[in-house]
Amino acid sequence: MKTLTKLTLILMVLTVFCMFNPKSCFSDIPHLINYQGKLADSSGTPVTGTKDIIFRIYDAASGGTPLWEETQSVTADRGLFNVLLGSSTTLNLPFDVPYYLGIQVAGDTEMSPRAKIGAAGYAFRAEDANQAQNADTVDGIHASSSPESTKLIALDDNAKFPPQVLDISIAQIRQITYTGNGVDDRNITGVGFTPNLVILFCTDPGNNAIGFKTASMAGRDLTVNDAGMSFTDWIQDFIPDGFQIGSSININRPGTHYEAICIRTAAGSTQ
Repeated sequence: MKTLTKLTLILMVLTVFCMFNPKSCFSDIPHLINYQGKLADSSGTPVTGTKDIIFRIYDAASGGTPLWEETQSVTADRGLFNVLLGSSTTLNLPFDVPYYLGIQVAGDTEMSPRAKIGAAGYAFRAEDANQAQNADTVDGIHASSSPESTKLIALDDNAKFPPQVLDISIAQIRQITYTGNGVDDRNITGVGFTPNLVILFCTDPGNNAIGFKTASMAGRDLTVNDAGMSFTDWIQDFIPDGFQIGSSININRPGTHYEAICIRTAAGSTQ
């Protein structure tokens, strides 16, 4: 047999693929990579027989330090051989950067150039993604579908906290909008409860005044704008389903848009 001191490796398969059942998808991915090649001597004659081959994985096309290494006893038939990388040394690389496979037949130097590992090896990375998708912790904090102390809770489809986040035995909060019509003693309804605190403001440009009223402020509310604070009668009273406003152009100008935040505390009054 011709000398094997200068063996070369001719790749028969350009794509390295991960051996896992696609039907089970990410459920239990074996950390093995199927690798096929053709072994020939320095004159190009295919080799038949068993040889010890060292496989190494690097993060560089040349030079560098091996990140993973294993030796397998490989049987070649007319040069062709097949191995499962990771069979003897666990293949636990994160596969988050390009990797290159170095191959060395025992007694020879490592072959060049190294083979770049194809995309399928990175299916291992999908396993991590699947675990993250099904994880119930973030930085060690567990998730919960209902409010619990020191637990995370997801936002709803509108990117807002679900109603159960706010315990209605403590408070009720409702945000409503309306359009001014200039009518005095106007009832703004749709709140769903009798508030004891209302914060009111215009959402159109040009009016930066804010008015708010609590249950203890009988007949008056407090207004804040660039000029300072003053007592007014913008919000006249609370009613079972909302509140009553006057005709001031600051809170009831025809065609102007307003927003109100209505709150009711468990005690039923706000000082």
